[in-house]
Amino acid sequence: MKKFATLIILCLMLSSLACLPEVISFGQVPPALSAPITDSRLSSANDIANEPLTTVPAAANVHELTAVDVEAFLDGIVPLQLDREDIAG
Repeated sequence: MKKFATLIILCLMLSSLACLPEVISFGQVPPALSAPITDSRLSSANDIANEPLTTVPAAANVHELTAVDVEAFLDGIVPLQLDREDIAG
């Protein structure tokens, strides 16, 4: 019986090795580059990298986060999360 079990295990191992190249070949393959990087593309990237950074102006219609906003959010979300996770609150 022990020899039979060993034979079965050996057959399973060999059959899994036989399928290994198929499994590997269906893995993710990196996409090919659409176009080689040329000197013109490199020079434009360098020009962009060497430009000074500018600050982005704040939007005029930005709503400031206040304590009332946080309290309303927490009053709404905390009971839902306590109930969802079945936590005694």
